[in-house]
Amino acid sequence: MEIITSKENRYIKAARALNSAKGRAEQNLLPVEGLRLAEEALAAGAELGFALVTEQLSANPRGAALVDKLEQSGCPLLQVPEKLLMQVADTEHPQGVFLAVRRAAKPLPRQGRCFVVCDRLADPGNLGTIFRTALAAGVDGLLLTPGCAAWDSPKVVRSSMGAVFRLPIYAAPEAELLDILREQGARVLLTAADGAERFDRIELATPHAWVMGSEAAGCSDFWHEAADAKVYLPMAEGAESLNVAVAAGILMYQSFIVECN
Repeated sequence: MEIITSKENRYIKAARALNSAKGRAEQNLLPVEGLRLAEEALAAGAELGFALVTEQLSANPRGAALVDKLEQSGCPLLQVPEKLLMQVADTEHPQGVFLAVRRAAKPLPRQGRCFVVCDRLADPGNLGTIFRTALAAGVDGLLLTPGCAAWDSPKVVRSSMGAVFRLPIYAAPEAELLDILREQGARVLLTAADGAERFDRIELATPHAWVMGSEAAGCSDFWHEAADAKVYLPMAEGAESLNVAVAAGILMYQSFIVECN
């Protein structure tokens, strides 16, 4: 394991650059911080570019086990002082580990059953939570329109709890995403407060896609025109709206329950 102490080291500069979209695109890497997220990346078989660890990481059995796996992976493994790691990390407590992981989401399946379209969801916490729930609910693919938070950003990666390493994710213009859904034979189900059909009364046994719009503006005109059905989630009197990640979770699990039955 190489020991580095200079902030001018090329790996330190590369790690710091991953906090920007430009840096991630140029290196084709995304940043992973924290013990649990690093474990998730390895468990998912993510390809590693390089790893930064502190000496303190090996002081506990769990951290030592992670270091062993990183050594076995064959990626460049570098030991850095805690202070230096803090300078490249996006979080306040990176827990002694920073991984640079190849930015490669799984491809969309040829024949899926449930998809989710994230339409201009700019909040990285909401987007990452949707990814995390999508993995648990067996969603076949996430489609992201322009205006969404970058799926490979540090906050989305953390909020997803590693789901970005396992999920098919595809970001493209709306027309291209709609073509993909039509090729899949998927019905486009748009969520709207004035939807005509209640979410639990709609046919979900065939391929379909839930379209989730931003909390501020809802779904775009493009998806309103493309929709095969407009659905709503009932709410108690006085409630104005649901958080988009919560609403998406309800809908994804409705699809999952139908599949399980």
